[in-house]
Amino acid sequence: MRRGLRAARGHGLAVALMIGVAGLIAASDALFASSAQLIAFLEAEIVARPLAGQLLFVLLAMLSAMLAFFSSALLVPVGLSAWGPLASSALLWAGWLLGGIASFAVGRFLGDTVAPGLLGSRRIANFREQLNARTRFLHVLLLQAALPSEIPGYVLGMARYPFHRYLAALALTELPYALGTIYLGQSFLERRSILLLALGLLAIVLSTTFYRLFRDGLGARPRGGRPARLLGPLGSPLYLQRAWAAAGAEKPPRLPSAATMR
Repeated sequence: MRRGLRAARGHGLAVALMIGVAGLIAASDALFASSAQLIAFLEAEIVARPLAGQLLFVLLAMLSAMLAFFSSALLVPVGLSAWGPLASSALLWAGWLLGGIASFAVGRFLGDTVAPGLLGSRRIANFREQLNARTRFLHVLLLQAALPSEIPGYVLGMARYPFHRYLAALALTELPYALGTIYLGQSFLERRSILLLALGLLAIVLSTTFYRLFRDGLGARPRGGRPARLLGPLGSPLYLQRAWAAAGAEKPPRLPSAATMR
């Protein structure tokens, strides 16, 4: 669980750092002028090749949903300048959905071979202890919101989680993130640097909070999502053992097994 919390904090910190850098660029006249020239150049290339530009945008968004070291957020201002907020949101969301689906497929069919090299064996083992095919949808939703999308995709694919439920969680969580990313891009173009820095801090808080909710909710249930039958070493339920011990008895009674009651 601690590894997962560190991953959530790291995710929030990475997002906050990227937003913070954007805020600093927006606050600097020289840096913003240079970035505006680059955005204008890329916008002209996209306008000249509209279909290729949209496909490239979706492809980069897809890769950012599969690889932790890659982000498509840097291209959002270009998309906003070329297509506007509505089309850019749709393209970004579509790319992230495709990336999540690809991550799930890799985890499902090539997980033991590919996923450990991308995420690390210890991280994979940690999440495999928490997730399986019967994990509650709410827990998957919180995990998807707290961590980079490639982690739930690979792990839930390896756990053979139902694809339709994963896709629903992916779509529900990625849509507000796509809209938020577009809003951040618009704030960058409008040079609202203070707002960008504030949203960077909010990203850390939200990522950590979502994972804590996931951890606390999962900790209330045993693995598999079904109530555990708590048995003591002598075969009697654990709560009876504790009650017997509190009464001062040396040994709790042994309950008859199903075989002896036939």
